[in-house]
Amino acid sequence: DENALNEDEISMENIDSVVAPASMGRGTVCGYLKWQETDKDMHPLSGIKVEIYYTSELLGVDIKLATTYTDDDGYYQTDIDAHNNVYIKIYAGDGNIMVGSGIFGWPYSLKFDADKYNVSVGDTVNIRTRVVTMKHNETIDDEVKHAFQIGQAAIAARDYADAMMDQNVTGVTIIYPSLPAIGTCYTPVLSCIAIEKYISTTLSSYEAWDIIMHEYGHHIEFLLNIMLDPLKSHDTWWALSDTYDSVDKGTRMAWGESWN
Repeated sequence: DENALNEDEISMENIDSVVAPASMGRGTVCGYLKWQETDKDMHPLSGIKVEIYYTSELLGVDIKLATTYTDDDGYYQTDIDAHNNVYIKIYAGDGNIMVGSGIFGWPYSLKFDADKYNVSVGDTVNIRTRVVTMKHNETIDDEVKHAFQIGQAAIAARDYADAMMDQNVTGVTIIYPSLPAIGTCYTPVLSCIAIEKYISTTLSSYEAWDIIMHEYGHHIEFLLNIMLDPLKSHDTWWALSDTYDSVDKGTRMAWGESWN
């Protein structure tokens, strides 16, 4: 219920869907996940991976109970073995698309373990989580929050490509932020997209969905084996054939950069 949302948390009091009863020895956890640009409307965190954990008081460790995914509305629901001290961990992607940090793309994630829930047999527990806002605060690093918006842009591009091609598109890792020397680009051999932190002095890259989707388009070109781009430096305002003294390279680069 959009009217039940506020900046800090999502109210779970008004869920329209009917939850099926849990099987013997199991309970159900569910919830809505949202993200928000600064002082703007909230949006669902669609298609992301959600892991459910419990903290074992006996062992003093966290144990994973289940993995599920949000739908288009940011809603998830899954049955788990009944346990106390249950919490969720969410990722800035779905495992197929993953936004990560460092040269190895360590996945960005958020744990909501400040409040833990007791899930008894036959219970349905609505897990309340804070909205992932792009506002600067001391609780969540800015890069972690930004990764979730980058992931949403890539998932939207992937869903469009899936529909247009009528097939599942293989995964890609998005490195954010990339090293300044690398900038924003796609590396075919590694199926990796690098996203620099800032597009310009006035625009952060996590906000630039068109640019993120553009780089994802290179991934689709590669999968379709139509990537003829010479992969050289380029700019919107350059006459590429003149720049590289080659009509062939200039034309292939122009098509390679415009198709996606």
